[in-house]
Amino acid sequence: MDLFETLGLGPRQPEQNELYVALYADPHDPALGPPPGLGDDEEEGAAPGPRSEADRLEALRARCTAWLLPYTAGYVWNKDPLTLRSSARQQPPWERAAAQRRRRRQGQGQQAPGAGAGAAGSGEQGRQQAEEGCLWAVMRFGDAVDDEWWAVWLLLRMSRELQDLTVQVWDNDGQFLLIEAAYALPRWLKPETAEHRVWLRHGRLHLLPLPSAAAPDLPASPSRQQALDILRQGRYATAAPKVQRPIDERLAGYPAAARLRQQHTARCLLPAPLAAALRSEPQLVAELVEAFYYRDADDMRAAARMRHLPPSLDRAPALVCMTRCHYAQLAQQRFAPPRGMPSHLPPGAPADGPLARAADLGLKLTVAAEILCARHAAASGLGGAGGGGGGAAAGAGGAGGEGAATGGGEAGAVEQAGAGASGADGAVGPGVVPGQGALTEAGLVAAHPEAWRRFKAALEARSYFDGNIAGSRRYKELLAAAMEAFLAGRAEAEAAAAEAEAGQAGSSAAAAIGGRARDPRRRLAELVM
Repeated sequence: MDLFETLGLGPRQPEQNELYVALYADPHDPALGPPPGLGDDEEEGAAPGPRSEADRLEALRARCTAWLLPYTAGYVWNKDPLTLRSSARQQPPWERAAAQRRRRRQGQGQQAPGAGAGAAGSGEQGRQQAEEGCLWAVMRFGDAVDDEWWAVWLLLRMSRELQDLTVQVWDNDGQFLLIEAAYALPRWLKPETAEHRVWLRHGRLHLLPLPSAAAPDLPASPSRQQALDILRQGRYATAAPKVQRPIDERLAGYPAAARLRQQHTARCLLPAPLAAALRSEPQLVAELVEAFYYRDADDMRAAARMRHLPPSLDRAPALVCMTRCHYAQLAQQRFAPPRGMPSHLPPGAPADGPLARAADLGLKLTVAAEILCARHAAASGLGGAGGGGGGAAAGAGGAGGEGAATGGGEAGAVEQAGAGASGADGAVGPGVVPGQGALTEAGLVAAHPEAWRRFKAALEARSYFDGNIAGSRRYKELLAAAMEAFLAGRAEAEAAAAEAEAGQAGSSAAAAIGGRARDPRRRLAELVM
Protein backbone atom coordinates (compact mmCIF):
# COMPACT_ATOMS: atom_id res chain seq x y z
CA MET A 1 0.00 0.00 0.00
CA ASP A 2 1.34 3.42 -0.93
CA LEU A 3 2.01 5.88 1.90
CA PHE A 4 -0.22 8.50 0.26
CA GLU A 5 -3.15 6.08 0.17
CA THR A 6 -2.43 4.89 3.72
CA LEU A 7 -2.77 8.49 4.94
CA GLY A 8 -6.01 8.90 3.00
CA LEU A 9 -4.50 11.33 0.50
CA GLY A 10 -5.36 9.25 -2.56
CA PRO A 11 -2.97 7.95 -5.21
CA ARG A 12 0.01 10.09 -6.13
CA GLN A 13 -0.13 12.10 -9.32
CA PRO A 14 2.80 12.74 -11.68
CA GLU A 15 4.69 15.97 -11.19
CA GLN A 16 3.33 18.23 -13.93
CA ASN A 17 6.35 20.43 -14.56
CA GLU A 18 6.02 21.75 -18.10
CA LEU A 19 8.12 23.86 -20.45
CA TYR A 20 6.34 26.14 -22.94
CA VAL A 21 7.94 27.30 -26.19
CA ALA A 22 6.73 29.71 -28.87
CA LEU A 23 8.94 30.17 -31.94
CA TYR A 24 8.38 32.91 -34.54
CA ALA A 25 10.05 33.42 -37.93
CA ASP A 26 10.72 36.86 -39.39
CA PRO A 27 8.49 37.82 -42.35
CA HIS A 28 10.18 36.95 -45.62
CA ASP A 29 11.17 39.64 -48.10
CA PRO A 30 10.49 38.36 -51.67
CA ALA A 31 13.38 40.48 -52.96
CA LEU A 32 15.79 38.19 -51.09
CA GLY A 33 14.78 35.10 -53.10
CA PRO A 34 12.80 32.02 -52.06
CA PRO A 35 12.03 31.65 -48.36
CA PRO A 36 14.16 29.28 -46.26
CA GLY A 37 13.16 25.65 -46.56
CA LEU A 38 12.17 25.80 -50.24
CA GLY A 39 14.39 24.44 -52.97
CA ASP A 40 14.89 26.21 -56.28
CA ASP A 41 13.12 23.48 -58.22
CA GLU A 42 10.07 23.68 -56.01
CA GLU A 43 9.96 27.47 -56.22
CA GLU A 44 10.07 27.41 -60.01
CA GLY A 45 7.29 24.84 -60.28
CA ALA A 46 5.09 26.40 -57.63
CA ALA A 47 1.84 28.09 -58.48
CA PRO A 48 1.95 31.90 -58.48
CA GLY A 49 0.87 33.72 -55.36
CA PRO A 50 1.93 33.59 -51.71
CA ARG A 51 1.96 30.40 -49.71
CA SER A 52 -0.71 29.83 -47.11
CA GLU A 53 0.09 30.31 -43.44
CA ALA A 54 -0.22 26.56 -42.85
CA ASP A 55 2.33 25.80 -45.61
CA ARG A 56 4.72 28.46 -44.33
CA LEU A 57 4.62 27.12 -40.78
CA GLU A 58 4.92 23.52 -41.93
CA ALA A 59 8.07 24.38 -43.91
CA LEU A 60 9.41 26.18 -40.83
CA ARG A 61 8.60 23.19 -38.63
CA ALA A 62 10.44 20.84 -40.98
CA ARG A 63 13.46 23.16 -41.05
CA CYS A 64 13.63 23.50 -37.26
CA THR A 65 13.02 19.79 -36.64
CA ALA A 66 15.78 18.91 -39.10
CA TRP A 67 18.08 21.24 -37.16
CA LEU A 68 17.16 19.66 -33.80
CA LEU A 69 17.36 16.02 -34.81
CA PRO A 70 21.18 15.60 -34.99
CA TYR A 71 21.36 16.79 -31.38
CA THR A 72 18.41 14.83 -29.99
CA ALA A 73 18.64 11.53 -31.92
CA GLY A 74 19.04 8.71 -29.42
CA TYR A 75 18.45 11.00 -26.44
CA VAL A 76 15.90 9.71 -23.92
CA TRP A 77 13.82 12.48 -22.35
CA ASN A 78 12.50 12.13 -18.83
CA LYS A 79 8.87 12.72 -19.89
CA ASP A 80 8.22 14.24 -23.31
CA PRO A 81 10.59 15.00 -26.19
CA LEU A 82 10.82 18.54 -27.50
CA THR A 83 8.29 18.37 -30.37
CA LEU A 84 7.41 21.46 -32.39
CA ARG A 85 3.86 21.92 -33.66
CA SER A 86 2.27 24.43 -36.00
CA SER A 87 -0.27 26.91 -34.65
CA ALA A 88 -2.03 26.77 -38.03
CA ARG A 89 -2.86 23.11 -37.34
CA GLN A 90 -3.25 23.21 -33.54
CA GLN A 91 -3.78 26.32 -31.47
CA PRO A 92 -1.31 26.58 -28.56
CA PRO A 93 -2.95 25.68 -25.24
CA TRP A 94 -2.18 29.06 -23.65
CA GLU A 95 -3.96 30.83 -26.52
CA ARG A 96 -6.96 28.52 -26.14
CA ALA A 97 -7.07 29.30 -22.41
CA ALA A 98 -6.80 33.05 -23.07
CA ALA A 99 -9.60 32.86 -25.65
CA GLN A 100 -11.82 31.05 -23.17
CA ARG A 101 -11.16 33.71 -20.52
CA ARG A 102 -12.02 36.47 -23.00
CA ARG A 103 -15.24 34.73 -23.98
CA ARG A 104 -16.23 34.36 -20.34
CA ARG A 105 -15.57 38.04 -19.65
CA GLN A 106 -17.48 39.10 -22.76
CA GLY A 107 -20.36 36.79 -21.87
CA GLN A 108 -20.60 38.24 -18.37
CA GLY A 109 -20.62 41.81 -19.70
CA GLN A 110 -23.31 41.30 -22.34
CA GLN A 111 -26.94 42.09 -21.59
CA ALA A 112 -28.37 40.29 -24.65
CA PRO A 113 -27.04 36.73 -24.74
CA GLY A 114 -27.75 36.12 -28.43
CA ALA A 115 -26.14 39.31 -29.72
CA GLY A 116 -23.28 38.97 -27.27
CA ALA A 117 -22.38 35.50 -28.54
CA GLY A 118 -22.24 36.73 -32.14
CA ALA A 119 -20.09 39.73 -31.26
CA ALA A 120 -17.76 37.60 -29.18
CA GLY A 121 -17.40 35.05 -31.99
CA SER A 122 -16.62 37.68 -34.65
CA GLY A 123 -14.14 39.43 -32.34
CA GLU A 124 -12.36 36.16 -31.61
CA GLN A 125 -12.05 35.32 -35.31
CA GLY A 126 -10.59 38.76 -36.05
CA ARG A 127 -8.08 38.41 -33.23
CA GLN A 128 -6.93 34.99 -34.47
CA GLN A 129 -6.45 36.37 -37.98
CA ALA A 130 -4.40 39.32 -36.65
CA GLU A 131 -2.08 37.20 -34.48
CA GLU A 132 1.11 35.93 -36.06
CA GLY A 133 1.41 32.18 -36.47
CA CYS A 134 4.15 30.31 -34.64
CA LEU A 135 5.63 26.95 -33.85
CA TRP A 136 4.96 25.87 -30.30
CA ALA A 137 5.75 23.08 -27.87
CA VAL A 138 4.61 21.92 -24.46
CA MET A 139 7.18 19.59 -22.91
CA ARG A 140 6.65 17.81 -19.61
CA PHE A 141 9.96 17.25 -17.81
CA GLY A 142 8.81 16.03 -14.40
CA ASP A 143 11.59 15.92 -11.82
CA ALA A 144 14.41 16.18 -14.40
CA VAL A 145 15.14 19.91 -14.48
CA ASP A 146 18.18 19.15 -16.64
CA ASP A 147 15.83 18.30 -19.50
CA GLU A 148 14.44 21.82 -19.28
CA TRP A 149 17.90 23.36 -19.52
CA TRP A 150 18.87 21.03 -22.35
CA ALA A 151 15.87 22.40 -24.27
CA VAL A 152 16.98 25.98 -23.47
CA TRP A 153 20.45 25.27 -24.85
CA LEU A 154 18.93 23.84 -28.03
CA LEU A 155 16.67 26.86 -28.51
CA LEU A 156 19.51 29.32 -27.88
CA ARG A 157 21.78 27.57 -30.35
CA MET A 158 19.00 27.25 -32.92
CA SER A 159 18.25 30.97 -32.72
CA ARG A 160 21.96 31.68 -33.25
CA GLU A 161 22.29 29.49 -36.35
CA LEU A 162 18.84 30.20 -37.83
CA GLN A 163 18.98 33.98 -37.67
CA ASP A 164 15.36 34.63 -38.62
CA LEU A 165 13.97 33.00 -35.45
CA THR A 166 12.72 34.64 -32.27
CA VAL A 167 11.89 32.37 -29.33
CA GLN A 168 9.83 32.80 -26.19
CA VAL A 169 10.29 30.18 -23.45
CA TRP A 170 8.81 29.85 -19.96
CA ASP A 171 7.52 27.13 -17.63
CA ASN A 172 4.72 26.64 -15.13
CA ASP A 173 6.72 28.69 -12.58
CA GLY A 174 6.88 31.63 -14.99
CA GLN A 175 10.08 33.20 -16.36
CA PHE A 176 12.54 30.64 -15.02
CA LEU A 177 15.40 32.25 -16.97
CA LEU A 178 14.96 35.37 -14.84
CA ILE A 179 14.83 33.22 -11.71
CA GLU A 180 18.21 31.73 -12.66
CA ALA A 181 19.64 35.23 -13.18
CA ALA A 182 17.84 36.84 -10.23
CA TYR A 183 20.94 38.61 -8.85
CA ALA A 184 21.74 40.20 -12.22
CA LEU A 185 18.30 41.60 -13.06
CA PRO A 186 17.63 45.34 -13.37
CA ARG A 187 15.49 46.66 -10.54
CA TRP A 188 12.56 47.56 -12.76
CA LEU A 189 12.13 43.97 -14.00
CA LYS A 190 9.59 42.20 -11.82
CA PRO A 191 7.15 39.33 -12.49
CA GLU A 192 4.30 41.76 -13.04
CA THR A 193 6.31 43.72 -15.67
CA ALA A 194 8.04 40.78 -17.39
CA GLU A 195 5.23 39.66 -19.70
CA HIS A 196 6.40 39.59 -23.35
CA ARG A 197 9.74 41.15 -22.39
CA VAL A 198 12.00 38.06 -22.25
CA TRP A 199 13.09 36.59 -25.60
CA LEU A 200 15.82 34.55 -27.26
CA ARG A 201 17.18 35.84 -30.57
CA HIS A 202 20.48 35.43 -32.43
CA GLY A 203 21.72 33.15 -29.64
CA ARG A 204 21.30 35.80 -26.94
CA LEU A 205 18.83 36.72 -24.23
CA HIS A 206 16.91 39.92 -24.94
CA LEU A 207 14.97 42.10 -22.49
CA LEU A 208 12.60 44.76 -23.78
CA PRO A 209 13.22 47.96 -21.76
CA LEU A 210 10.62 50.28 -20.29
CA PRO A 211 9.78 53.54 -22.08
CA SER A 212 12.15 56.36 -21.19
CA ALA A 213 13.20 59.82 -22.35
CA ALA A 214 15.57 58.19 -24.84
CA ALA A 215 12.87 55.78 -26.06
CA PRO A 216 9.47 57.37 -25.45
CA ASP A 217 7.69 55.29 -28.10
CA LEU A 218 8.32 51.96 -26.34
CA PRO A 219 5.07 50.46 -25.00
CA ALA A 220 4.66 50.28 -21.23
CA SER A 221 2.96 46.88 -21.50
CA PRO A 222 3.97 45.39 -24.86
CA SER A 223 1.83 42.85 -26.62
CA ARG A 224 3.47 39.83 -28.20
CA GLN A 225 3.31 41.37 -31.66
CA GLN A 226 4.72 44.70 -30.46
CA ALA A 227 7.62 42.89 -28.81
CA LEU A 228 8.38 40.95 -32.00
CA ASP A 229 8.35 44.13 -34.08
CA ILE A 230 10.77 45.87 -31.69
CA LEU A 231 13.20 42.95 -31.74
CA ARG A 232 13.11 42.63 -35.53
CA GLN A 233 13.64 46.33 -36.14
CA GLY A 234 16.72 46.36 -33.90
CA ARG A 235 16.42 50.06 -33.07
CA TYR A 236 16.96 49.55 -29.34
CA ALA A 237 19.63 47.76 -27.33
CA THR A 238 17.70 44.77 -26.03
CA ALA A 239 20.52 42.25 -25.53
CA ALA A 240 21.24 41.66 -21.82
CA PRO A 241 24.76 40.19 -21.42
CA LYS A 242 24.81 40.64 -17.62
CA VAL A 243 21.55 38.72 -17.28
CA GLN A 244 22.70 36.07 -19.73
CA ARG A 245 25.97 35.36 -17.91
CA PRO A 246 24.40 33.22 -15.13
CA ILE A 247 22.41 31.35 -17.77
CA ASP A 248 25.56 30.63 -19.77
CA GLU A 249 27.20 29.33 -16.59
CA ARG A 250 24.22 27.05 -16.03
CA LEU A 251 24.58 25.73 -19.59
CA ALA A 252 28.37 25.24 -19.45
CA GLY A 253 29.44 21.97 -21.02
CA TYR A 254 26.42 21.51 -23.26
CA PRO A 255 25.70 19.72 -25.57
CA ALA A 256 28.04 16.96 -24.34
CA ALA A 257 26.87 17.49 -20.74
CA ALA A 258 23.29 16.60 -21.70
CA ARG A 259 24.22 12.97 -22.27
CA LEU A 260 26.99 12.75 -19.68
CA ARG A 261 24.89 14.13 -16.81
CA GLN A 262 21.43 12.94 -17.70
CA GLN A 263 21.63 9.63 -19.59
CA HIS A 264 22.18 6.24 -17.96
CA THR A 265 22.39 2.73 -19.39
CA ALA A 266 21.12 -0.05 -17.14
CA ARG A 267 21.32 -3.81 -17.54
CA CYS A 268 17.88 -5.41 -17.22
CA LEU A 269 16.49 -8.93 -17.57
CA LEU A 270 13.57 -8.51 -19.97
CA PRO A 271 11.21 -10.66 -22.03
CA ALA A 272 12.25 -10.66 -25.67
CA PRO A 273 9.19 -8.67 -26.95
CA LEU A 274 9.73 -5.89 -24.40
CA ALA A 275 13.48 -5.73 -25.09
CA ALA A 276 12.75 -5.45 -28.83
CA ALA A 277 10.18 -2.70 -28.20
CA LEU A 278 12.68 -0.64 -26.18
CA ARG A 279 15.34 -1.10 -28.85
CA SER A 280 12.88 0.11 -31.47
CA GLU A 281 11.58 3.08 -29.46
CA PRO A 282 13.86 3.94 -26.51
CA GLN A 283 11.61 6.84 -25.43
CA LEU A 284 8.96 4.31 -24.33
CA VAL A 285 10.99 3.76 -21.15
CA ALA A 286 9.66 7.11 -19.90
CA GLU A 287 6.08 5.81 -20.09
CA LEU A 288 7.09 2.55 -18.42
CA VAL A 289 8.76 4.28 -15.49
CA GLU A 290 5.82 6.64 -15.00
CA ALA A 291 3.34 3.75 -15.13
CA PHE A 292 5.30 1.79 -12.52
CA TYR A 293 6.05 4.72 -10.24
CA TYR A 294 2.43 5.92 -10.10
CA ARG A 295 0.72 2.52 -10.21
CA ASP A 296 -2.38 1.84 -8.12
CA ALA A 297 -4.18 -1.27 -6.89
CA ASP A 298 -6.16 -1.68 -10.12
CA ASP A 299 -2.95 -1.53 -12.14
CA MET A 300 -1.36 -4.25 -10.00
CA ARG A 301 -4.40 -6.51 -10.36
CA ALA A 302 -4.12 -6.18 -14.14
CA ALA A 303 -0.36 -6.77 -14.06
CA ALA A 304 -0.72 -9.90 -11.89
CA ARG A 305 -2.67 -11.63 -14.68
CA MET A 306 0.43 -11.49 -16.95
CA ARG A 307 -1.66 -11.79 -20.10
CA HIS A 308 0.62 -9.89 -22.46
CA LEU A 309 4.08 -10.91 -21.21
CA PRO A 310 3.49 -14.36 -19.66
CA PRO A 311 6.14 -16.08 -17.50
CA SER A 312 6.74 -18.62 -20.27
CA LEU A 313 8.62 -16.00 -22.31
CA ASP A 314 12.41 -16.22 -22.15
CA ARG A 315 14.17 -13.47 -20.19
CA ALA A 316 17.56 -12.25 -21.40
CA PRO A 317 19.88 -9.40 -20.35
CA ALA A 318 19.36 -6.19 -22.32
CA LEU A 319 20.88 -2.72 -22.08
CA VAL A 320 18.18 -0.09 -21.58
CA CYS A 321 18.93 3.60 -22.03
CA MET A 322 17.10 5.87 -19.58
CA THR A 323 17.60 9.07 -17.63
CA ARG A 324 19.24 9.06 -14.23
CA CYS A 325 15.92 10.16 -12.80
CA HIS A 326 14.29 7.07 -14.35
CA TYR A 327 16.92 4.83 -12.80
CA ALA A 328 16.48 6.41 -9.38
CA GLN A 329 12.70 6.02 -9.53
CA LEU A 330 13.03 2.34 -10.42
CA ALA A 331 15.94 1.35 -8.20
CA GLN A 332 14.93 3.15 -5.01
CA GLN A 333 11.35 1.92 -4.83
CA ARG A 334 10.83 -1.32 -2.94
CA PHE A 335 8.59 -3.70 -4.82
CA ALA A 336 7.09 -7.03 -3.79
CA PRO A 337 5.72 -8.84 -6.86
CA PRO A 338 2.13 -10.09 -6.62
CA ARG A 339 1.50 -13.68 -5.61
CA GLY A 340 2.01 -15.99 -8.56
CA MET A 341 4.32 -13.63 -10.45
CA PRO A 342 7.71 -15.36 -10.71
CA SER A 343 10.95 -13.57 -10.01
CA HIS A 344 13.15 -12.70 -12.96
CA LEU A 345 16.25 -13.89 -11.07
CA PRO A 346 17.55 -17.14 -12.62
CA PRO A 347 17.76 -20.15 -10.27
CA GLY A 348 21.07 -20.36 -8.45
CA ALA A 349 22.01 -16.70 -9.02
CA PRO A 350 23.15 -14.89 -5.83
CA ALA A 351 20.53 -12.58 -4.37
CA ASP A 352 23.06 -9.77 -3.92
CA GLY A 353 24.90 -10.12 -7.23
CA PRO A 354 24.80 -7.86 -10.29
CA LEU A 355 22.29 -10.16 -11.97
CA ALA A 356 19.90 -9.61 -9.06
CA ARG A 357 19.82 -5.87 -9.73
CA ALA A 358 19.22 -6.53 -13.44
CA ALA A 359 16.41 -8.93 -12.54
CA ASP A 360 14.84 -6.38 -10.17
CA LEU A 361 14.89 -3.62 -12.80
CA GLY A 362 13.61 -5.99 -15.47
CA LEU A 363 10.74 -7.14 -13.27
CA LYS A 364 9.64 -3.55 -12.62
CA LEU A 365 9.76 -2.65 -16.32
CA THR A 366 7.84 -5.82 -17.20
CA VAL A 367 5.15 -4.98 -14.64
CA ALA A 368 4.95 -1.48 -16.11
CA ALA A 369 4.55 -2.90 -19.62
CA GLU A 370 1.74 -5.15 -18.39
CA ILE A 371 0.04 -2.12 -16.83
CA LEU A 372 0.25 -0.08 -20.04
CA CYS A 373 -0.92 -2.95 -22.24
CA ALA A 374 -3.84 -3.59 -19.87
CA ARG A 375 -4.82 0.09 -19.98
CA HIS A 376 -4.66 0.05 -23.76
CA ALA A 377 -6.77 -3.12 -23.94
CA ALA A 378 -9.36 -1.64 -21.58
CA ALA A 379 -9.54 1.63 -23.53
CA SER A 380 -9.85 -0.28 -26.82
CA GLY A 381 -12.53 -2.66 -25.59
CA LEU A 382 -10.12 -5.60 -25.58
CA GLY A 383 -10.22 -6.23 -21.86
CA GLY A 384 -10.94 -9.92 -22.33
CA ALA A 385 -8.23 -10.52 -24.91
CA GLY A 386 -5.72 -13.23 -24.16
CA GLY A 387 -1.98 -12.84 -23.87
CA GLY A 388 0.28 -12.36 -26.84
CA GLY A 389 -0.57 -10.98 -30.24
CA GLY A 390 -3.26 -13.50 -31.16
CA GLY A 391 -5.87 -12.44 -28.62
CA ALA A 392 -5.37 -8.75 -29.29
CA ALA A 393 -5.51 -9.20 -33.03
CA ALA A 394 -8.66 -11.25 -32.80
CA GLY A 395 -10.36 -8.69 -30.61
CA ALA A 396 -9.39 -5.85 -32.91
CA GLY A 397 -10.42 -7.77 -35.98
CA GLY A 398 -13.89 -8.26 -34.56
CA ALA A 399 -14.25 -4.54 -34.05
CA GLY A 400 -12.70 -3.61 -37.38
CA GLY A 401 -15.98 -3.73 -39.25
CA GLU A 402 -17.26 -0.88 -37.09
CA GLY A 403 -14.30 1.37 -37.84
CA ALA A 404 -12.26 0.62 -34.72
CA ALA A 405 -8.95 2.44 -34.61
CA THR A 406 -6.87 -0.38 -33.15
CA GLY A 407 -5.43 -3.74 -34.10
CA GLY A 408 -6.57 -5.55 -37.22
CA GLY A 409 -9.44 -3.19 -38.07
CA GLU A 410 -7.04 -0.27 -38.25
CA ALA A 411 -4.54 -2.26 -40.27
CA GLY A 412 -7.15 -2.86 -42.95
CA ALA A 413 -7.97 0.83 -43.08
CA VAL A 414 -4.29 1.70 -43.43
CA GLU A 415 -3.84 -0.82 -46.23
CA GLN A 416 -6.74 0.74 -48.11
CA ALA A 417 -5.29 4.21 -47.59
CA GLY A 418 -1.90 3.05 -48.84
CA ALA A 419 -3.39 1.46 -51.94
CA GLY A 420 -5.39 4.54 -52.82
CA ALA A 421 -2.81 7.20 -51.92
CA SER A 422 -2.58 9.95 -54.49
CA GLY A 423 0.70 11.38 -53.22
CA ALA A 424 -0.86 14.59 -51.95
CA ASP A 425 1.05 16.23 -49.16
CA GLY A 426 -1.95 16.25 -46.87
CA ALA A 427 -2.57 12.50 -47.03
CA VAL A 428 -1.78 10.21 -44.12
CA GLY A 429 -1.77 6.51 -43.58
CA PRO A 430 0.64 4.86 -46.05
CA GLY A 431 3.61 5.40 -43.73
CA VAL A 432 2.40 2.66 -41.40
CA VAL A 433 3.19 -1.00 -41.96
CA PRO A 434 -0.12 -2.84 -41.42
CA GLY A 435 -0.23 -4.80 -38.21
CA GLN A 436 3.16 -3.55 -36.99
CA GLY A 437 2.75 0.17 -36.37
CA ALA A 438 6.19 0.75 -37.94
CA LEU A 439 6.94 3.43 -40.52
CA THR A 440 8.44 2.87 -43.95
CA GLU A 441 10.13 5.50 -46.07
CA ALA A 442 8.19 4.41 -49.16
CA GLY A 443 4.91 5.01 -47.36
CA LEU A 444 6.13 8.38 -46.12
CA VAL A 445 7.17 9.41 -49.63
CA ALA A 446 3.71 8.46 -50.90
CA ALA A 447 2.00 10.49 -48.17
CA HIS A 448 4.24 13.59 -48.02
CA PRO A 449 6.51 13.59 -51.11
CA GLU A 450 7.81 17.17 -51.18
CA ALA A 451 7.82 17.76 -47.43
CA TRP A 452 9.74 14.54 -46.73
CA ARG A 453 12.22 15.25 -49.54
CA ARG A 454 13.04 18.68 -48.09
CA PHE A 455 13.25 17.29 -44.58
CA LYS A 456 15.62 14.47 -45.50
CA ALA A 457 17.77 16.80 -47.62
CA ALA A 458 18.13 19.13 -44.63
CA LEU A 459 19.24 16.19 -42.47
CA GLU A 460 21.80 15.07 -45.02
CA ALA A 461 23.15 18.63 -45.27
CA ARG A 462 23.78 18.52 -41.50
CA SER A 463 25.54 15.10 -41.77
CA TYR A 464 22.79 13.51 -39.72
CA PHE A 465 23.48 10.00 -41.06
CA ASP A 466 27.17 10.36 -40.16
CA GLY A 467 28.44 8.51 -43.23
CA ASN A 468 26.49 5.32 -42.51
CA ILE A 469 25.69 3.31 -45.63
CA ALA A 470 22.03 3.19 -46.66
CA GLY A 471 20.58 -0.13 -45.54
CA SER A 472 22.98 -0.62 -42.63
CA ARG A 473 21.57 -1.17 -39.16
CA ARG A 474 22.68 2.23 -37.85
CA TYR A 475 21.32 3.99 -40.93
CA LYS A 476 17.96 2.30 -40.44
CA GLU A 477 17.87 3.37 -36.77
CA LEU A 478 18.64 6.98 -37.69
CA LEU A 479 16.11 6.91 -40.52
CA ALA A 480 13.40 5.54 -38.21
CA ALA A 481 14.09 8.33 -35.69
CA ALA A 482 13.93 10.91 -38.48
CA MET A 483 10.58 9.60 -39.74
CA GLU A 484 9.12 9.64 -36.23
CA ALA A 485 10.32 13.22 -35.71
CA PHE A 486 8.94 14.29 -39.09
CA LEU A 487 5.47 12.97 -38.26
CA ALA A 488 5.38 13.86 -34.57
CA GLY A 489 4.30 17.48 -34.90
CA ARG A 490 1.70 16.98 -37.62
CA ALA A 491 0.15 13.62 -36.76
CA GLU A 492 -2.25 14.77 -34.06
CA ALA A 493 -3.57 17.70 -36.08
CA GLU A 494 -4.04 15.66 -39.26
CA ALA A 495 -5.85 12.89 -37.42
CA ALA A 496 -8.13 15.39 -35.67
CA ALA A 497 -8.89 17.15 -38.96
CA ALA A 498 -9.65 13.86 -40.68
CA GLU A 499 -11.96 12.82 -37.86
CA ALA A 500 -13.83 16.11 -38.07
CA GLU A 501 -14.24 15.90 -41.86
CA ALA A 502 -14.79 12.22 -42.55
CA GLY A 503 -16.18 10.76 -39.32
CA GLN A 504 -14.90 7.74 -37.45
CA ALA A 505 -14.85 5.20 -40.30
CA GLY A 506 -13.05 7.50 -42.71
CA SER A 507 -10.54 8.67 -40.13
CA SER A 508 -9.07 5.29 -39.18
CA ALA A 509 -6.18 5.79 -41.59
CA ALA A 510 -5.35 9.17 -40.09
CA ALA A 511 -5.61 7.75 -36.59
CA ALA A 512 -3.11 5.07 -37.59
CA ILE A 513 -0.37 7.69 -37.63
CA GLY A 514 -1.96 10.20 -35.26
CA GLY A 515 -2.46 7.59 -32.55
CA ARG A 516 1.26 6.92 -32.48
CA ALA A 517 1.91 10.45 -31.25
CA ARG A 518 -1.14 10.64 -29.00
CA ASP A 519 -1.07 7.35 -27.11
CA PRO A 520 2.23 5.71 -26.12
CA ARG A 521 0.26 2.83 -24.55
CA ARG A 522 -0.90 1.91 -28.01
CA ARG A 523 2.61 2.07 -29.48
CA LEU A 524 3.87 -0.25 -26.76
CA ALA A 525 0.97 -2.64 -27.28
CA GLU A 526 1.65 -2.73 -31.03
CA LEU A 527 5.29 -3.64 -30.42
CA VAL A 528 4.72 -6.13 -27.57
CA MET A 529 1.39 -7.84 -28.21
